Amino acid sequence: MAVATVLVSGAFVTSLALGFCDLSFILPLVLVIFIDAVSVYTYFIHPRVTVRKALALNTAVHFEFNDENYTVSAKSDKIDENSTSAYSTISKVTETKDFIYIFISKVQAFIVDKNGFTEGTPDGLIDFLVSKGVKYKR
Repeated sequence: MAVATVLVSGAFVTSLALGFCDLSFILPLVLVIFIDAVSVYTYFIHPRVTVRKALALNTAVHFEFNDENYTVSAKSDKIDENSTSAYSTISKVTETKDFIYIFISKVQAFIVDKNGFTEGTPDGLIDFLVSKGVKYKR
């Protein structure tokens, strides 16, 4: 899109400089600038607004890991949902001192508090996920 913007803008400036001042360049120039603005909004501004409005705040999330799949249950005043998925949906697992991040895409992850385990241990979970073929990165 940047190439189109440069080409159309350059053609418009060149026509002005050479004295042609062809008004037929104004509509494509305005159209390209509008499309650039929409693209910037769609790719950079809108995702950040969506993240700030996430309903996950104040939500109790329960994870259950079985031999065949894993289940994530989210419960709050506004939502009550369960989702069961295969381990192949997990792209990688990383950890910090306090949390385990289970990535299901490049920008989406389940965050598991290491202090919130009711059964098993954080190290046991990571070993289990690695045994299921999930990539682990410290």
